[in-house]
Amino acid sequence: MDTKDVSLLEPPIEKAKSVEQASTAFGVGKQYIADIKRIEKEAPEVLKKIEQGKISIPGSCQLACKIYQFCRYIVKETAHKKHAGK
Repeated sequence: MDTKDVSLLEPPIEKAKSVEQASTAFGVGKQYIADIKRIEKEAPEVLKKIEQGKISIPGSCQLACKIYQFCRYIVKETAHKKHAGK
C-alpha cells in the first residue's frame, strides 16, 4: 500500500493536523495544501506542471475550473443536439 492509500485511512482530525503541519512547514496557507492534495488526487498531470514550475497553484485551480465549465458546456450541447435531432 503506498502513502496515498494510507492517507485516505487517516481520521479527519489527523488529516486536519497534517494539513496544518504541512502549511506551517512550507510557509503557505492551509488552502494551498488542500488544493495540492485535491490536484494530486484528481489531476496528477497538473501536479507535474506545478512541480516543473510551469503553472502556479492558483493558476492550476483556475485551469481546472475552466476545464470543468467547458466539459459541462460540451455535455449540455451534446444533449441538446441529440434532443433536437429526434
